[in-house]
Amino acid sequence: MRRPSVPAVIAEVFADPTARSGLVVGSAALFAAALDPKVWGVALPSVQAAIRERPELEAVVLLAALGGSALLLLGGAVGDSARARPIIVGGLVVELLASIVGLVAPVGTVFVATRFVGHAAAAFLIPASLALVATSYTGIARATAIGLAYGAYGAASAAAPILLQLVPGSWAPAFLGAIAACALAFWFVRGRIPELPRPSVPERTYVVGTAIWAFGVIALTVGLTWFGGGWDNPLRWSIVLGGIVVLALAVVHDRRRRRPAAGTIRLERRPVAIAVIVGVILGISQTAPMMELPRYFQLVLHYGPLLAVAALAPLFAALILAGPVAGYLLARYSPRTLVGVGVTLVGLGSLALSLISTPGAGYLAFVVPCALVGGGFVVATTVRTAIIFASVPRGMPATAAALNEASIAVGSRIGIVLVTATVAQVALATYTATVAGLPAAEAQRAIDAFADVLAVVGTPSFSQVASALDPAAVAPYVDAYASGVRTALALGGIVAVIGGLIAWVALGRHDPLATVYEHRDEREAVAGQATGPAD
Repeated sequence: MRRPSVPAVIAEVFADPTARSGLVVGSAALFAAALDPKVWGVALPSVQAAIRERPELEAVVLLAALGGSALLLLGGAVGDSARARPIIVGGLVVELLASIVGLVAPVGTVFVATRFVGHAAAAFLIPASLALVATSYTGIARATAIGLAYGAYGAASAAAPILLQLVPGSWAPAFLGAIAACALAFWFVRGRIPELPRPSVPERTYVVGTAIWAFGVIALTVGLTWFGGGWDNPLRWSIVLGGIVVLALAVVHDRRRRRPAAGTIRLERRPVAIAVIVGVILGISQTAPMMELPRYFQLVLHYGPLLAVAALAPLFAALILAGPVAGYLLARYSPRTLVGVGVTLVGLGSLALSLISTPGAGYLAFVVPCALVGGGFVVATTVRTAIIFASVPRGMPATAAALNEASIAVGSRIGIVLVTATVAQVALATYTATVAGLPAAEAQRAIDAFADVLAVVGTPSFSQVASALDPAAVAPYVDAYASGVRTALALGGIVAVIGGLIAWVALGRHDPLATVYEHRDEREAVAGQATGPAD
């Protein structure tokens, strides 16, 4: 019996042993970096409960997100200025040691210090590892390989908060997972790490300048998309104005460097800025389905904890499978189309989920919208990553990777803050409306009781609180919570649909994968496939 052939777009990725080694090494390091236990991460229900109870913590989360993006950009700059091997091997060793300390000493000053060290190690690992994958390939295979690497990174990112909550009152599973991943990755990659391209003399002046410029773009985007902070918030204005000042300084720096070396290689700012903004939008819009649907399945459809996570299988499957598909699509459609359509599909999937998230909806109704969110996210992310690498000098691959990851990370944190606040505020307002006919004192007691329940949703103490509820109060509570989830899904969907249209218009007819430098081969490879040899 003849064995079915592997699609050419996949076979090309694994054909060259050297490139294949770069893909596996980079993916293993990315997987380990994503499993670094973020014990204070906003993906944890306990942190989200604190935000619901104290909305002023939104500012702390967003400032931490800006700090994290700065660390990623610094890691990218170091990755382009130093050799890849010590960064990847050293990052894995440092994360491994920090995780071991976190396992044996889960409290105290030493624990806090090693958590910051572990996060820094992961931040340095990510740009170098993603750059290793991107520079191991050319043409369409690059986009496919990036999609596969992001599949590994995304799977670990989704597993990390689950491991932190697997055993109530203990973070041991998360630290054991990180230790195992770092140890295996170190054992596998230590003798297989090729060197990254180094910046040329003209490019070196842009390594630090590009990191500063990118931080300005991200800071400005954070300030403009901070829905929880009103325009009278001085911190919001400080972030916006700070971003503008940083951008202005970066432009001045670029122009001064440009004059004595006219015609030298430079960053293509317009497509990179669009790709960075798209990354923030994607991070925001995919948060509600990833974060709230498992809780919705538990509270509204009465699934068990494991089944509620397993119910997201269509979304996770699309996250994994869409990477290779993105390379196939890139051979047939323009990057502008794929980015615009991918972001829009995330929005349409979220909007569909907001419409069907009612107590009477069966599980099958969620399958296609979840697949749209996951598939659209990976296709748009993969192609926008290729745009960034095509618009950054070949000697700055770690900077390109940092630009890519920082925007997604910041968008995800904004999304978590936005979703957490939206669900709480809408649910409370909906429930308040249902008790408006009661006497004022009785209504206030009912509202306070619901607020207490809402504050512990998703935390280990929720089951104890829920078991003490009056059965007559459960249905109004569930209806109010479902209303908050629908609003959060709809808001994320609207942001994505608008963002997809803006990205399609802003990228324009000029091919962003044929902008500068040797990375033009993404589209040249497609042109060669289209024309083919003459008969």
